[in-house]
Amino acid sequence: MTNLNGQLYTDLPEPLITIQRAAYYGDGIFETIRSFEGQIPFWELHWARLSRGVEALELEWPEEWTSTKIAQEIIKTGIHNSRIRLMVWRNQGGFFRPENNQPQFLITVQPLENQTYEWHEEGLSACFCHSVKLPMDELSGIKLLGGNRYVKAAMEVQKRGMQEGLLLNSANRVCEATSSNVFWIKGGTIFYPETGEGQVVGTTQSRIITLATNFGWTIKPVQGETEVVADADEIFLTNAIQGVRWIRLLDGKTYDCLVTRQLFQIFQQNLFQELSKGTISKPS
Repeated sequence: MTNLNGQLYTDLPEPLITIQRAAYYGDGIFETIRSFEGQIPFWELHWARLSRGVEALELEWPEEWTSTKIAQEIIKTGIHNSRIRLMVWRNQGGFFRPENNQPQFLITVQPLENQTYEWHEEGLSACFCHSVKLPMDELSGIKLLGGNRYVKAAMEVQKRGMQEGLLLNSANRVCEATSSNVFWIKGGTIFYPETGEGQVVGTTQSRIITLATNFGWTIKPVQGETEVVADADEIFLTNAIQGVRWIRLLDGKTYDCLVTRQLFQIFQQNLFQELSKGTISKPS
């Protein structure tokens, strides 16, 4: 017997059967993707991260679900300028130990007003989050369905009247923001948390690292001690939906955005170059 919000069912309703393990255990992964004018730039970075997640969760990925096949399924859903969420989870059955490892997927699309990334002149207000700590283990680096820690951190940010929050790992080091990767700049050198610090490996983060290197900046992965990050000249965040955003205020200290603005402009140019290739585009 099942009771769903006061409505009794003999068995679990059919739609819930489909997503049973995602709902019960958060047993899955997801990708957040942005499309521009019906195109999906940097799709290969999303696919690579999704593939790492599939391997980490030991899902038995069907051979016919190739990169091209999944991209076509996304396009078929109807994209233009959109926020796309691709969820993958394990088939129903079992308790913590699953009965099989076959995956299912769900694609949702939400329209966006802007046709490209926008520079936020006013910058963001931010704080260090202390309500949760991110673990560092072999599942770190992929986008797991169970986002309770990020939800709790985002609620803390809201209660403190800020716009963003920097999250700490179990060693009390800065590893990412509530929905973004984090970089900081000191003396012209760009820093970011090294691999394995608990953060999701971001697709936009990867592009920024490559572009900054190609344009001659010194960029280093390090362990992000909070006092070192707070002492930076600039701090900025990156994600696939909002691009590059700079932090103006962190726990009462103000920051600049001279280098960050340059990186934003370079990233925009790289985006336009990718879109001009039209490698993955909406059919006419």
